[in-house]
Amino acid sequence: MKRFFDGLNILLILAMLGFAFWAWPRLPGRVPVHFGIDGRPDSWTEKGTSSWFALPGVAVLLTLLMGAFRVLMRRYPRLVNLPDQSRLTDLPEAARGPVLEMLSGFLALVQTELLVIFGLIQIASFRSAMGEPSQGIMITVLILAVLTSPILLVVFFLRLQPALDRGKELARRKEAGVAGVCLLAILPLVSLSSACKPGEGGGPAREMSPGLRAADSLVAAATSGGVVPGAVLRVARGDSVLLERAYGFSQVMALPPGLESIGGEADPYAEPPRPLAHPSPMTPGTAFDLASVTKVMATTMAVMLLVDRGDLELEAPVRAYLPEFRGEGKDSVTLRNLLTHSAGLAQWQPVYYAAETEQEAFRYVLALPLRWGVGEARHYSDLGFMVLGYVVERVTGEPLDVFLARELFEPLGLTRTGFRRVGCPDFCPTGPFAATSHGNPYEWRMVHDTAFGYRYSGDPDAWSGWRRHTLVGEVNDGNAFHAHQGVAGHAGLFSTAADLGRLLDLLLSGGTLDGHRILRQETVSLFLRPTEFGQALGWQTPSWAPEGSFSHTGFTGTFVLGLPSGNLGVVLLTNRQNLGTGPDTRYPELGDLQRGVVEALVGSRGTGRREGSGR
Repeated sequence: MKRFFDGLNILLILAMLGFAFWAWPRLPGRVPVHFGIDGRPDSWTEKGTSSWFALPGVAVLLTLLMGAFRVLMRRYPRLVNLPDQSRLTDLPEAARGPVLEMLSGFLALVQTELLVIFGLIQIASFRSAMGEPSQGIMITVLILAVLTSPILLVVFFLRLQPALDRGKELARRKEAGVAGVCLLAILPLVSLSSACKPGEGGGPAREMSPGLRAADSLVAAATSGGVVPGAVLRVARGDSVLLERAYGFSQVMALPPGLESIGGEADPYAEPPRPLAHPSPMTPGTAFDLASVTKVMATTMAVMLLVDRGDLELEAPVRAYLPEFRGEGKDSVTLRNLLTHSAGLAQWQPVYYAAETEQEAFRYVLALPLRWGVGEARHYSDLGFMVLGYVVERVTGEPLDVFLARELFEPLGLTRTGFRRVGCPDFCPTGPFAATSHGNPYEWRMVHDTAFGYRYSGDPDAWSGWRRHTLVGEVNDGNAFHAHQGVAGHAGLFSTAADLGRLLDLLLSGGTLDGHRILRQETVSLFLRPTEFGQALGWQTPSWAPEGSFSHTGFTGTFVLGLPSGNLGVVLLTNRQNLGTGPDTRYPELGDLQRGVVEALVGSRGTGRREGSGR
């Protein structure tokens, strides 16, 4: 028995070490430190400072200690106490060898159990870090820890009794043997309890403040009440994550298969989505289509980097970088106008009606006329941020997604953040993903219904490429998907709550994170300073939030906010579109929920002006 379990233990240790090295480059920027039996992490830490290799290290140390103990037992048998005997040496000579052999084999068996539990916890930790459910694994760990203890007792006595039969006074020895083996049998329970409660890596468990409890309750009520299918809420102050929790489901509805091949209907979205028999649970690591949050977490960040390096001038006309951007009034449009939505460009147009490729989209968007006077007022515009994306690509000489991945996301360790170019020819952020809409019924109505609030003067039936499947890991925005292949300045970015929290931390810390300066303090202050157009550069400045706050919303149901005065970062991600549209072809309004969460955290302030939903 001893040789078999010794060999198995070596294989288990090698497997743990191999898995740790294999998983390390695949881990996101933040990893769980401890998590409960429900598989939900209780505390998180940055990957660079995590104890990811601690568990296999403990396994190696355990093996060395067990081996040393077995050597000591053989070399110094007088140190081994037995029932009603002071030492092992009190046994007859013939009984010592079998007893020592049995004890060594039993220790190897206990070690095997511990290594199996460690390995399962290691796998659960990796799955949790990647945003995948691990409740089943943790339940298995609990069963192993609880049920194998009596099994070990039975094995111990089955092996001990024949050995002790050769000695004297078996009854008294058996009584003490029970005490000794019970101590060994509870080791798995001790290891389990230490692994499943907050501890040294993430600090002691936090008692939620009244504000956190109120924010948590608001999001829980929104999911349980059917406002949104699911959500992830993350609240952090500096390096300390105060709350990071998932609610509800990442997908509850889906269109039936086969609709893509059906044509001819006046309304391609007449077939409603259907509830899933087994909805997908939301996890803290679920990645979301950020929609218009792309404008600040991607395009504005890229412009900040280039301004910081002196490659762009905010007051320079756009035509200085894109000579193709010309026409009546356009010569005076600056980068600052684009960032503050004061360039006079229309809010939205279905670019995919006129463009099938990125180059065609580029030419079409730059040729569109202005709808309002330059600097006249703020008119929120997707088209303006498309142009900003083109500026970044022209100045850097490379696609927007490539530039941001190399210059921002990778240096910050944001492995789950990026654009998912159609077909994903290169790197794409991995799932699991929160499902969004069922095709694009909202955009279909934007084109076909003149009373819906959007002006499109072309033939609404001139294009028929409407998607007719539920979007999961596929950018929701039609202009980003059809006309820009998934990468655009106004939409297309995917990310997780943890990664977005780090981007907020970068801005709240003045451009420095983990000891590395990405942006100068002056640049950060410049972009977060309110302008005469009621917003900062790229960022919204909600009047209902404390002074100095900067935020942005996304049409898919996403929201981020930074509060410099409190060093507070708030990320609230929902998949509001997956429930489908209402009778008015609109999605649930989340302004009250977003505002309620922030006010619960910081108190009610501001004038009450409501911000838009990102489109």
